[in-house]
Amino acid sequence: MFSSKAPRALYNALTGYLSSIGFVRTKSDASLLVRHALGDTLFVLVYVDDIIFTGSNTFSVNQCNIALVV
Repeated sequence: MFSSKAPRALYNALTGYLSSIGFVRTKSDASLLVRHALGDTLFVLVYVDDIIFTGSNTFSVNQCNIALVV
């Protein structure tokens, strides 16, 4: 049986890591994080068990995705 606290712990660990690499939570939606850097804007949406990456530069999106996998 999984703990009901496990999803929250995973969310906190993920958003903590994203914050450490420059993402900030939006005021309108706690599950949406944004990073503005070097002329690029990246968006990460964390919803239940889904993570969606998008942004203004495909290379930056891919680099962020790789950083999370490694």
